[in-house]
Amino acid sequence: MAKIFYWLIPFYLVSFIASTAGEEIFAYAIWLLFFFHFIFDVKKIGFKNAFKDLKIGPDVPVLFFGFWSLIATYILFQSWSQVYDTLGNVRWIFLLYAFSYLLKKYFTLNIEKHFKTMMIATILVGVYGMIQMFTRIDIVRPNNQHLSVIGDFYRATGFYSVPLTYAYCMGMVGIYAFAALLLQVKEKRNYLLPIFTTVATIGAIIASSTRGAWIAFFVATMAITFILDRKKAGLVFVFSLLVAGPMMFEPTIQKRAMSIFDMKTQASNTERINLWKSNFEMFKDNPILGVGLEKGRTRLGEYYQKLNITDGFDGHAHNDLLNIMSGVGLPGTIAFLWFCIYFVILAYKSFRESKLCKLRLLTLGALGAQIYFYVGGLTQCNFSDNEVNHILIFTWSLLIGISESLRKNKTLSDPLQ
Repeated sequence: MAKIFYWLIPFYLVSFIASTAGEEIFAYAIWLLFFFHFIFDVKKIGFKNAFKDLKIGPDVPVLFFGFWSLIATYILFQSWSQVYDTLGNVRWIFLLYAFSYLLKKYFTLNIEKHFKTMMIATILVGVYGMIQMFTRIDIVRPNNQHLSVIGDFYRATGFYSVPLTYAYCMGMVGIYAFAALLLQVKEKRNYLLPIFTTVATIGAIIASSTRGAWIAFFVATMAITFILDRKKAGLVFVFSLLVAGPMMFEPTIQKRAMSIFDMKTQASNTERINLWKSNFEMFKDNPILGVGLEKGRTRLGEYYQKLNITDGFDGHAHNDLLNIMSGVGLPGTIAFLWFCIYFVILAYKSFRESKLCKLRLLTLGALGAQIYFYVGGLTQCNFSDNEVNHILIFTWSLLIGISESLRKNKTLSDPLQ
């Protein structure tokens, strides 16, 4: 089963930036592998021992979040079909337990080779996005309708249909490459692949014209550089200015960047503010149960009217925390913050405890990917975006596997040492 698992991982990693269907197919293939593995373990060591191996660490908040979401949905709607719909919105919990179970048993440093495959795919998809920016070419959807015009260019979407999904998927993957670049430069090892991947990632994020992703990538890269080497953080900051400065002379990019500060006339900004106000009002009116996980959108019209908003945008909250607050109330929000903070701390601790280069690469990348995810989540519902969420769940599972290996003091060979 270990061989099957390691055959599936590279395909799953590549699908992060290339295929929504691929993410689903390989995720469920891994879940089925876990299911059969767990049944085999029950027969071999007994249910009690196999069940112990399921524990991931933040079991209380994760399971509470799932149960609370389902219970709240039933109380609010008295409908099993609505409960089933909510079950689909918390299916990430099943994937988290499945991936974690397998990675706790089979984690080795060889997994880093699969990240190299992912980097190569990221370069290709990043270049493709930059080509889209200038040409509007789409080899998947020839009608090109989802590639919107922005100034003299087009908003790249890669193999997705939404530029925000493309930007956040590419950024989370690209952070691992940037972490590899930092560490391999420090160790004076081959860093050409991480360089090309980082450049392609930055190009893709710029091509997507997703302002939140621009900010998130800058914050995340600065944060992990500072954690690794405070002196180099200053160099990265200066380098970022040198790269961003000349780009500001391009009218379209300049206008897009400056629109970040326009809270009165920029439509995307005012729409977000209206969504934030409405979702916060939903939370105030329903502080315990919320209005139902991912159900806030169905109540927007009611709250726009209540707040005298006449030009409201129909969409999710465009903020992870507000989306959770309005959806599952205060109890669910506390659980959400609990397990999110837990995994950020776990990434930092695992990085500090790691001595091998490849292990430090994975843990630093996992920390940076989470920072990128959460900073981006201030203006976008990344946690509700299934494509982006897949990467987060795998990142959490990877950290659990690494943490278990460190806890058991497993011998992890590092070919670079």
